[in-house]
Amino acid sequence: MKYFKTVQEGILINTSQGPVRYLCNDLSDYSQLKQVYSKYIYDWDHFDCLVYELLVPIIGNFWGIETPEIGIVEVQHQYDAPHNRIHPIFHEGIDAFGCVNLESHDVLKEEFYVKNRSDFNKLARPLDWVTISLLDLWIDNRDRTKGNSNLLIDPKHNKWVIFDHYDCFGGTANVGKIDPKLKIHSEGMFMHSQYGQVILNWLNYSDYNKEIEKFEHLAKDKTKIQDIVDNVFSFIPKTWEFTKDLKEHLTHFLLDYKRIDRVIEHYTDKTEFKVGKK
Repeated sequence: MKYFKTVQEGILINTSQGPVRYLCNDLSDYSQLKQVYSKYIYDWDHFDCLVYELLVPIIGNFWGIETPEIGIVEVQHQYDAPHNRIHPIFHEGIDAFGCVNLESHDVLKEEFYVKNRSDFNKLARPLDWVTISLLDLWIDNRDRTKGNSNLLIDPKHNKWVIFDHYDCFGGTANVGKIDPKLKIHSEGMFMHSQYGQVILNWLNYSDYNKEIEKFEHLAKDKTKIQDIVDNVFSFIPKTWEFTKDLKEHLTHFLLDYKRIDRVIEHYTDKTEFKVGKK
């Protein structure tokens, strides 16, 4: 994770909830200026969600899943808001979550269809699809949907890149109430898109099972998961007013072996009969 500092006025992207795109200094390398999407809370009790934005990519990296560079943005400039869309809370002087803009990547849409074996073979790591799907079920990410993949695809290397994890661990409706007993939810998720189904059809069944075993082994690595949570919390700005005992609640959620077992059971029940059908 990195620290960034804005160098000029930004621009509000998409909606009044942001993010705001700034040109920033990378404080570990002042020779580099980077376009960074800067995200802040949508409501005053959402600081937990910024913590999720820091935590989930690091967990994804532990599995070898690609993510943009992330970190904290010291916002020292205002932003331009096209069409008078104003973020109600984002302002100069805050510490925001930052995600580096990957200009060469495309947002993955369902129409990016894998038509044949040749298309499938171009994917650098097709088994990442299994890992990303399991990760989403585990952390209760309900925002990677058929209409909103929150995935980028690297057109040069054909690898998926995950982003946007504000609405995990029960989401904004359950801030302060993280519970590993949450229902394993997959209805309407991108894992069930036509794109995802075709990926499963082309996978080797033995490799699919090995990827699930790998997920279980890494998810139940108590020492590593605890280290990841500890490192993330050591990085969080003091200005973020997250809920009391959030660190302990996240650790408990992630290391609930019953939830991990339920995730695997749910995923295999929904996908196993589709694997290797091409």
